[in-house]
Amino acid sequence: MIVQCTTRVPATVRATFVQNGYTVTDIQPYLDEAYCNKIVQLDYFLHGDMADACGMFLLDLDLAVLSPLAVTDRNVVWGKIVNGSRKKGNPPLPALRHIFHAAGVVPPDVVSCDCMSVDTLSTNLNGGFLYVPLTFVQRVRARWRNYAEFLFTRPQLFDDPAQRRHIDQISFALVLAAERLPYRHLTANWNFPYENSKRVRTYDPTTPVHVLHYRNSLDAAGLIAPAPNPSDPAIVAAADRVNVALGNRNDPTFFDSYKRYRAKQAIVSVPSIREPMFPKDFIARTRMNSGQRRRLILHVGTPKTGTTGLQRYLYSQRDALAREGIWYPPPSTTQKHMKRSQPKHQRFILMLRTANEEGFLRYVQEALHDMPASAHTVIMTTEGMYSHWWDYTPRMLGILRHLANLFEFEMCVWFREPVSFAASLYIQFLTSPNGGSGSLYGQDMDFDEAWQSDWFRRKLDYLGFYYETQCLFGHQHVTPFIYSSDTVETFLTHYGIGGGDAVQTSSAVRRANRSLRVTGVRLMRSVNRWRGRLPPRQQMRVVNLVRAIDFVIGDWSRSFHLNTQQADLVNRYAGKGWSVVKRSVKNRPARYGDGKETCLRAQQQVFGNDAGLDRSGPSRPPTDF
Repeated sequence: MIVQCTTRVPATVRATFVQNGYTVTDIQPYLDEAYCNKIVQLDYFLHGDMADACGMFLLDLDLAVLSPLAVTDRNVVWGKIVNGSRKKGNPPLPALRHIFHAAGVVPPDVVSCDCMSVDTLSTNLNGGFLYVPLTFVQRVRARWRNYAEFLFTRPQLFDDPAQRRHIDQISFALVLAAERLPYRHLTANWNFPYENSKRVRTYDPTTPVHVLHYRNSLDAAGLIAPAPNPSDPAIVAAADRVNVALGNRNDPTFFDSYKRYRAKQAIVSVPSIREPMFPKDFIARTRMNSGQRRRLILHVGTPKTGTTGLQRYLYSQRDALAREGIWYPPPSTTQKHMKRSQPKHQRFILMLRTANEEGFLRYVQEALHDMPASAHTVIMTTEGMYSHWWDYTPRMLGILRHLANLFEFEMCVWFREPVSFAASLYIQFLTSPNGGSGSLYGQDMDFDEAWQSDWFRRKLDYLGFYYETQCLFGHQHVTPFIYSSDTVETFLTHYGIGGGDAVQTSSAVRRANRSLRVTGVRLMRSVNRWRGRLPPRQQMRVVNLVRAIDFVIGDWSRSFHLNTQQADLVNRYAGKGWSVVKRSVKNRPARYGDGKETCLRAQQQVFGNDAGLDRSGPSRPPTDF
């Protein structure tokens, strides 16, 4: 196995390849420095130790090989015909003929494309998977470069600029025809276009799938997403085999690089807002008497990690916390009758989700309107920030970052072991108000049905959320925690809250939010068949009745758990991200010292050095977004 890297590939990735037994070689970026790089891959085979080789398979990066590679005749070139042709893809047949004529090459026979009802030239092979005999390398290498450079310097030969990304493929087609090299067509079983939902002409369902060409089908967990055409069990089974292998691999370097790349791509479109969006009087309220920025702690869940208990505690202690210099803005919700049971800042999320810029700015100003001048810390909390993270527009994320820049900002998020989290999340979906057609909320469905939804699985993309928020706010402004038994106590200790005599201990207002047991889950699924027809208030009444029945039955019913197969699916999807998050929490630097010192430092910024802070303690790092 020979891995050819351009000079842009990081040293850590190269080292990982070497540690896994691969031969790693360097190639210089060529022509467009992207798709054309593969044209220079034959250079290695002119000088490497090829004494025992009869030929080579040339593979793109987006292939999954499910069986040993072999061809029936090792003395001819092998490749699969292209999937199709279109104006912005592979050049159509008239354009190909024009290119061959300009290059002085007689066009070969015409054949049908593999996935579209159009024709192409028989040497126009998909470049993702090729077999080339070693005896042809010298001739192919030189002519491949010549024709590629010929096409690269003549953009007028193409109907559309987008077709030029296939220069490597078209120049190879020219080589086969010009050199009259013997070639054969592979079936799609050896290069299956996974993302194509149409019937593939050369695919034989009676024989195994040897190679999946998955292209852009990797999901957030780095697994192959469900097939667009899941009716063929062989294709589904092939993808599942690949995912099982990927789930069992211990490749933290590759997975971490993949997740960081996806996070950067997700945030790259977020605009940087330079002009102030808030009025001057609000900006003034973000500063303390000393001129220092007030601290804004945004607690974002996740769901089922003690968030309700934390919200109830902070709400119950609002007045006492205010006297300690900590401002917990009045809670908000779109349903007034739920205000007391859910004392969180839900309007914050509602404005983000609906891209209501004016409403978001107005709500944030209202939240700080009555804040005492002595306040040094603002705390806002709602797990909706995590639950709907992937629903926000780039513009609203830019406004959120703009708000964070006004404060000494920190986002904190709790993560829970994925299998137990998935089970609790499933129960939450059952009990949530029915969301109408297409929603998982309030439906009669089992866990396996819920798991088929990308929207459900995305809630377990811990690492995606963690890295994307780091890209948005800055690495040092996002703090992860691992959920254990007492989120409230962990939060208070970390942020130095509750040290004053006027603030009750968290145990005084602790609330256990017990999940439904098996009996409650079955009953909830039954009533969900009709619950969607009721108004929201009646829907919640039904949920409360089910909870009451479940509570009365108690331990006569066993706790709800995922079975072994379901747990394996969850771990395959979320296990690697969970491992990285746990490692991040373990290696998290002590930024603030102990909680008591944190509180004293904040008070010093408000009242001056008389707050009693030991000057020898560590200082907070500067804010740098």
